[in-house]
Amino acid sequence: MNIYEIEKKVSEICGTNAKCLSTKELVFNPVFRKYCEENKCGMYGRNYMCPPDIGTFEEVKQRALKYEYVIFYSTTGAIRDFDDKENIKLIESRHNGNAEKITEFFRENIDKTILNVASKCSYCSECSKITNSPCKHPDKARACLSAYCIDVSKMAEKCGFEFKSDGKSLSFFGAALFCCDDAI
Repeated sequence: MNIYEIEKKVSEICGTNAKCLSTKELVFNPVFRKYCEENKCGMYGRNYMCPPDIGTFEEVKQRALKYEYVIFYSTTGAIRDFDDKENIKLIESRHNGNAEKITEFFRENIDKTILNVASKCSYCSECSKITNSPCKHPDKARACLSAYCIDVSKMAEKCGFEFKSDGKSLSFFGAALFCCDDAI
């Protein structure tokens, strides 16, 4: 399966554009780790797929760069405003569903070791980290782009995607990192 076929399939799953690049084109910014440390989302130290458990900036960057390719994708939906928690949750839920479908597609067709980073891991209603138990779904657990310090706005620009956060629509972004011998 070549890059164009992969982009087409991921676009079909998401209902939006998808763009495949070399991981050498990923834009990392360690400042995003600061946002995690400030616990803006409430998950710092409470989720195995979030800092500090996921690793340092250098560790996650090196983990990502072990892959050859990244396919950047998004899920967009309408909101009334940024206080529209109901629709924001619906868009995020749809995005997480898309991320799961993309992971399945890659594992079945391209690369079983895919690393899919999207929005925070939400397979469990409460992460096992809270009770110091092992992760219940290590094969499905997913980190967010911020935890990997991937600069979403710069990647969206690089891919030619609209970075929608205008108060009327909202986009969630994801990136599937993979290796593929015949992707060219």
